Amino acid sequence: MNREKALHGAEIIVKNWIAARSCDNILIVTDTPHREEGLLLKEVCEKLGCETDIMVTDRDGKLVGLYFDSNPHIFAGYDYVIGATDYSLVTTIAAKTAIKNGIGF
Repeated sequence: MNREKALHGAEIIVKNWIAARSCDNILIVTDTPHREEGLLLKEVCEKLGCETDIMVTDRDGKLVGLYFDSNPHIFAGYDYVIGATDYSLVTTIAAKTAIKNGIGF
């Protein structure tokens, strides 16, 4: 991975796509193959002064979906959730609940 390019991409996601501010509380959900990208996203968020947590899933594919489907309020308390995984989180019940409650995804 080219760190400079990846860091630039992380800055675009954090600064332009979600327009994070220093008062935001952000969760980055990542998996083992994308852990480096998740850590870069966290680095950018923290440079902006955001409270940032990272969650590394150790499940694959359908099991990730089942986990987030069975924990619908897991994203409560965050302003934004950024997914850096092979699995699409936005299709899960947890993501749909978060979006309905005004959490950026």
